[in-house]
Amino acid sequence: MTEWSWRLTRAPCSVRGIGGAVIDRTWTASPKLRSTRLCDVPKRCLLVDDQQPEVGEGDVPAEERMSADQGEPRRKSPVERACMGKVDTIQAAAQASASGRTDGDRYEFRIFRRRIGPEAAVLRAIGGGGGLDICLDCYVIVPDRPDAGLKLRGGRAELKLCLGVEDGLERWHPEAAVPLPAYGGELESIFRGVYIEPPEGTRFFADTSALTRWLEAERGLRVVPLRMRRLPVLLPAARGEIGEIQFDGTRLQTLALEGTDPVSVAALVARLGLGGVENTSYPRLLSSSLTR
Repeated sequence: MTEWSWRLTRAPCSVRGIGGAVIDRTWTASPKLRSTRLCDVPKRCLLVDDQQPEVGEGDVPAEERMSADQGEPRRKSPVERACMGKVDTIQAAAQASASGRTDGDRYEFRIFRRRIGPEAAVLRAIGGGGGLDICLDCYVIVPDRPDAGLKLRGGRAELKLCLGVEDGLERWHPEAAVPLPAYGGELESIFRGVYIEPPEGTRFFADTSALTRWLEAERGLRVVPLRMRRLPVLLPAARGEIGEIQFDGTRLQTLALEGTDPVSVAALVARLGLGGVENTSYPRLLSSSLTR
């Protein structure tokens, strides 16, 4: 849900997890998270292709418009991608990692259903809406790592790690983001974070398609295109989202809440009547749906 334009240099360190416990960053999923039951999502949904999600109308940002012929968002030029986040923020990100700070952590709650019901209407009533966003993300399914969100989005590779669960909310940390084009050495922080052997340092990846081919052919990983139509909902202490996704012949609707303050996010979850409902992230949804 959140996009980052910086990249984090991997550094050996420990961070303080929920409750103040020190967590070794080489394995960040808490036992509670690892033992969470995987959601059971049907392969075929009841929605038909011509049905539209109940997410309202609005202008689609030009850089995210999908081409009917290509089926992908417009890619930024090589110069734009090469300049994104590669100069000014690398040192600050590395220092944050070395010090154990988790300034970018966000607490998230998400559900997937065939049809989102009254919860969506309540969310729209209490928050302000933005323009309809249409985009395409490619998620990399990392075996046995539902706590790792590795995806290719908007001309860059991103990695988020779930540090644990608190009051039903997953705490996600932006581990690394590398704009493309890039060399293998620049992508090392992405792949080391999920124990994937990185490419040779001098190997060049011009775009996300080239990186996808390498992941599938040389690492045997599945890369899943996931199309999204989503409506952001702006709230005083958090951010909401109502939308529809399509992947591998499956169509689902989704509702999400996220923010930096877990108390505020948990209060919104309760206000929508979703307390006790299973929190399902994109990595967990895709892992359970496509690997069973």
